[in-house]
Amino acid sequence: MNTAIDDSAVVGRRCRIGNFVTISARAVLGDDVFIGHNVIIHPGARIGDRTNIQDHAVIGRQPISSTISTRKVDHCEPIQIGAECIIGSHVVLYAGVVLEDAVMVADLASIRERTVVRKQAIVGRGVLVEYDTVIGERTKIQTGTHLTGNMIIESDVFIGGEVCTMNDKQLDRDGSAELIGPRIRRGARIGCNATILPGVIIGIDAVVGAGATVTKDVPDATVVSGPAAKYLKDAPPEFCLNQLPLRSPEPNAKTHILDRAPRHPVLSRHCPPRRTVPSSKGPMVRLTPDDDEHAG
Repeated sequence: MNTAIDDSAVVGRRCRIGNFVTISARAVLGDDVFIGHNVIIHPGARIGDRTNIQDHAVIGRQPISSTISTRKVDHCEPIQIGAECIIGSHVVLYAGVVLEDAVMVADLASIRERTVVRKQAIVGRGVLVEYDTVIGERTKIQTGTHLTGNMIIESDVFIGGEVCTMNDKQLDRDGSAELIGPRIRRGARIGCNATILPGVIIGIDAVVGAGATVTKDVPDATVVSGPAAKYLKDAPPEFCLNQLPLRSPEPNAKTHILDRAPRHPVLSRHCPPRRTVPSSKGPMVRLTPDDDEHAG
């Protein structure tokens, strides 16, 4: 089978293990566990009875910080997976994760360190769950949703596809911001493509419509919808990498290298050369002829 099982690992009765599987030191598999091909189970992982893990899953890997990450991660305790869970193909589950009984994590999903997923919850295909988040019992997270770190989702919540949540009000670059994710109370429903801003509380049985941008708390049993984005003010100087305003080109100034590049004969009809015009909202901006009707 070309499978590597460490001598200190414990494999229960009637387990079925595919080809090219790695079961690392001190891992424990319960009875009747199914492990597909090319699965990697990291040290100390505990997997409950009758759990099904599909091909190419990675179970219990330790998190790693970039050299420029503002949030440094520590070594986490081994992953714990309850009984009768289903782990899809190419799923990545980090160390410190706890999955209670009968949780389903669909193909291509990823769950970061120290996240807890309660009983019978469903984490859909391609969902990303960040660190230190809690997902309540029987909650359903649909395809492609992003659940930010430090977020709490209570029981019986429905979150539609491609929902985006955030935990950083300051768009922080230096690690000084306090990171607080949204809280979704029990029974709430979030429509697809909604955006939930940091620290927002969605009340019990509240409904957020598809595509909504939620910037304030939503009371219990109410329905909200619609985008909220509009021009407010110029960005504060401390938010700007380069605090000098853009200037008009000097006479006889060299054009940008992209403006000098050869233009594709077909694409050029749809992507005309860009030019610089004044904006009523502040510094110089660059527009195409198609944008003229929107210029200030």
